[in-house]
Amino acid sequence: MTRFKLIKYAILVFIIIAVYNGNAIKIKELATKTRFLIKSFTSPPPIKTPEEGKQPQPENAIPVKVSSEDNNSLVSNVTVNVINKVLDNPHGRAIFEDVVNKMVTNYHGTLGDDVIHKEYIIKDITKGDGKTAMCGDIVTIAYATQLSSDKTQKDTSEYEVKNITIGKQSLNLGLENGIIGMQENGHRKIVFSNPELQKKNQEEKKKDFFIGDITLKKIIKNNSQPSNWGIFVDKESFSVIGPKILCGDSIDAYYTIRGTNGKKIYDSRDHNKKINFEIGAQNTPAKISQGLLGLVKNKSKISVMLTNKELLYKDKNGNKLLQKTISDELVILDIDTRAQ
Repeated sequence: MTRFKLIKYAILVFIIIAVYNGNAIKIKELATKTRFLIKSFTSPPPIKTPEEGKQPQPENAIPVKVSSEDNNSLVSNVTVNVINKVLDNPHGRAIFEDVVNKMVTNYHGTLGDDVIHKEYIIKDITKGDGKTAMCGDIVTIAYATQLSSDKTQKDTSEYEVKNITIGKQSLNLGLENGIIGMQENGHRKIVFSNPELQKKNQEEKKKDFFIGDITLKKIIKNNSQPSNWGIFVDKESFSVIGPKILCGDSIDAYYTIRGTNGKKIYDSRDHNKKINFEIGAQNTPAKISQGLLGLVKNKSKISVMLTNKELLYKDKNGNKLLQKTISDELVILDIDTRAQ
């Protein structure tokens, strides 16, 4: 592995850790000071007097070293050590700043958001004033999509008007999920990609993406599943890194039913049985769809408190949640996506 490739790899790992630790703002601040940092690290440092050395650094100064927010993480600590070795070298520092600056220009500069480990990003141009679109809703939209490299301005009168069900994948899944949360009469830009474009980018060494321009005309029908099905007890992702669960995904999961006293009533792992949930579909309780939506696939769990009557769910494969009659009127349902 060449030194340049090693530096680029180290930078990528550092960025992942930075995003994992919620340091996207730090990355952006780092990139905006590229010129200052390259100049300061390629020029001899000024000689400071003892008095000057005691003065605090200005607020906008960027530390010479990076540090890990998780000292117990071996990967984090090793990566931080590698990055600091890169930053010790003026040329390595310059490469680091250049790569980060380009990433921020390409991504943050697009719509003011961070697309690392995101399936899509959104930017509201105009807030709506009507009902709010949810996963599984049927909506009327006026929309157009184009490549980021296409600089032509489209005439809004040419936008296609279409009825879609969010999550049915009549359009790109990222584009459809970007509609969730819009209000009627709202206008939103959505940045997304697809496997074909990603492959083309890799082959041609490009960084194109799609930009969807959408106006939500009307919500024809809200998802009819009762949103009061059960009460959330817990909801967590065991990692923030990885593809997210989107509206329209089909998720296989292990599950546990236990009493409110914590006693286990049924564990599907003991029987190697999985249950399927179609996120946003009419046969899947809305509470399940809402709970899993946005969590990391294969690394998430939700817990719902509900009555045993609400356990009468059957998936598309004919599998039932409730395998036997139970006397407990109120139970806890744990859904673990690590069955994928």
